[in-house]
Amino acid sequence: MKKGDKVNTDNLHEILSTKQIVIPSSLLIYAQKLNISSDDILLLSYLMGFGKEIVFDVSKFSKDLSWSIDTLMNIVSKLCENNLIMMIVKKDKNLMKEYLSIEPIYQKIISFIIDEQEQVDYSDEIYTIIEKEFARPLSPIEYETIKHWKDSKIEDSLIKEALKEAVLNGVLNLRYIEKILSDWKKKGYKKVSDIAKKKTDEEVDIFDCDWLNENE
Repeated sequence: MKKGDKVNTDNLHEILSTKQIVIPSSLLIYAQKLNISSDDILLLSYLMGFGKEIVFDVSKFSKDLSWSIDTLMNIVSKLCENNLIMMIVKKDKNLMKEYLSIEPIYQKIISFIIDEQEQVDYSDEIYTIIEKEFARPLSPIEYETIKHWKDSKIEDSLIKEALKEAVLNGVLNLRYIEKILSDWKKKGYKKVSDIAKKKTDEEVDIFDCDWLNENE
């Protein structure tokens, strides 16, 4: 990058607000594993808007991203070296044209997702219990959601209690269960006993009320 280029500060906001570049969540989630910078993410997001194989129009890319050609070429070179994009040369009507393929970045992300799914212990009782209540197999995304709960140190007993609440309310989806768990986390509930104690306290408050003199 040339001295004086300020992609991360001066230009980034302008690029995102005027060029309508959509940044895929997968790039943000796996940015650390991919070892990519904010500039890399911006260029990859920009390229993903064209499809898998893109004519490498240096002037257009430079103008759209508000980068100098040197800056653009440096980032492209780095991404190619890291096997995240690929430069392809094709013959078109006796002319040689350069294309960029972003298939490598897709393959990397897919491999990360597959690795994460393989790390899930599908024999864990909690998955079987939820599948039984839902009366259907869980999807890979649902497995990942439950794994995230467990990785966040949420006890299985608490997940089961949230599942019970969902079943009683007739809402059989993980989003509803996650909302229950989130509400309990805000209230400081870490164990089922915390919930039971809260309910007991509420019952005591009700019975302590002087119903006969309530309107006085």
